[in-house]
Amino acid sequence: MPSRLFRSILLFAILTMICDCCRATLIVVVIATDGIVIASDSKVGRMTPTGIGKQPKLAHKIVVLNDRIAIATVGMGWLQMGTRPGIAAFDFDSARFLNEVKNSLPTNASESSIERVIVEKLHGTIDALSPYVANGTLNKQNAPGIPYLIQFIIIWYEHGVPSVRRVTVECDWNTRKISSPVVKTEYPVPNRPTYINLAFFGEYDAVIRSVGDPQSPEHRAMEERYPMAKKEIAIDGGKIPPAKSAESILFAADFIRLQSEFDSEFVGPPIDFVVLTRAGPPRVSSLPK
Repeated sequence: MPSRLFRSILLFAILTMICDCCRATLIVVVIATDGIVIASDSKVGRMTPTGIGKQPKLAHKIVVLNDRIAIATVGMGWLQMGTRPGIAAFDFDSARFLNEVKNSLPTNASESSIERVIVEKLHGTIDALSPYVANGTLNKQNAPGIPYLIQFIIIWYEHGVPSVRRVTVECDWNTRKISSPVVKTEYPVPNRPTYINLAFFGEYDAVIRSVGDPQSPEHRAMEERYPMAKKEIAIDGGKIPPAKSAESILFAADFIRLQSEFDSEFVGPPIDFVVLTRAGPPRVSSLPK
């Protein structure tokens, strides 16, 4: 269920071109017994065109579309490409993008309608960014996501059933072409046990690969400082015992704290939460650390 890790670092100076990128980092989705918990860190890592790190900024990476649907961003959260001869400037902000999607639809819009508008708008984004990929200004070494440029994780209830889909845009760096958006269902999936109720998107690789090793510093940190992660985490495909949303929030928070300890440049508090429920409005909260 988890998506592959992407690690991004983008900010490259070529003559008068300025390129700034922010990295979306860790998104945790837990299917709880009384809701769907979406958790995100808030840190956005940035670099200057000269490669010198700037003070990271904070960003909300989860946007609530309506009472049933929320979307989290992984990858190209914010990207600016300066003007080049014959190429228009490129300026993409995922929060602005999703708010434009939200404002273009009725408040009771279905997931399929939201997904359709996202895909349509992404085609325009791809058209605007493609010249920078074609001429090599944006390349595999400085791109904001490997293997993908951006993912939108759509989380919602479909007739009372928790559902997760992702819309992904990838790039073939050999041909210097950006692919059309690809939509994939993450949950539920036929022939996949429904108790697989945990997913990670974004910056999780260091911990998920290392925490199972009793000799690793990540495992020792979990044992010593992150009791909820110790209680709940499983390395065999997301099989965690069903729990209520209050406990799932604590688990997700511990995992983000654990990742932050070992990737503090790009993952960090505040930790934002959205809980979608079958009947009531979404519950939004935040922890400072």
